[in-house]
Amino acid sequence: KTITNSTKDNVNFTDVSLGDTVNFEIEASRVGSANVVESKNCKINSYVVSDIMESGLTLNQDSFVVTLEDIDGNTLATLENTTDYVVNIVANEGADTTFTVALTPEYLAQDEFYSSANVVIAYSAVLNKYSTREFDGNYNTATDLTYSNKTNVTSTVEGNTVYAYTFGIEVNKYDDA
Repeated sequence: KTITNSTKDNVNFTDVSLGDTVNFEIEASRVGSANVVESKNCKINSYVVSDIMESGLTLNQDSFVVTLEDIDGNTLATLENTTDYVVNIVANEGADTTFTVALTPEYLAQDEFYSSANVVIAYSAVLNKYSTREFDGNYNTATDLTYSNKTNVTSTVEGNTVYAYTFGIEVNKYDDA
């Protein structure tokens, strides 16, 4: 996972103010054989990316864009929400947000997925009033990519964590009286 609009020329962290939008991108490899023909003959049953965002980040629930890329990073296809993939979100104010992006079984049955190198999931979040204003930062963790093959053997690949930092200043107001 990376932050695509970092203020620090670093894809792993940024510093932002309350109300600022942070853009995230998860790049997950297409699973299976590197041989496209072999992959098309051994299709997978499920492909699910999971994510956890700390309570200081409010997910923009309509911001998801899922694309397929070739090995050079060129976009091959933009997938359609609810037809090609489904987003499931659990969000409560003041609590961590979790979500999954799952490619649909109908989409995985098609050949298009197997001609790509990567699945890219782009989305955004806004730094909110629950943000941590300390050096720990506000984390966003791509917890894992889970997929299964036609024999229902499940495999999991762990993700990484990126951080959005914000800092406060103390203001003291004095009465001249």
